[in-house]
Amino acid sequence: MQRICKYPLLIREIQKFTDASHPDHAALEEAFRKIETVVTIVNEATRYAESVRKMLSMQRRLNEVRWK
Repeated sequence: MQRICKYPLLIREIQKFTDASHPDHAALEEAFRKIETVVTIVNEATRYAESVRKMLSMQRRLNEVRWK
């Protein structure tokens, strides 16, 4: 998880040192856009999973109180 979030930074650094006329320049732009999309999806899924975990934890505590 942590590694995937570093890929956009790595690609941007490579782009800094890649001339705009270089054949790989367009591919780097596309790679950056795609990895940004993936990172966004992963971050949203992580936030959702954390919300579910918190909700289940609260539900567990409420059930404990109710059955005492």
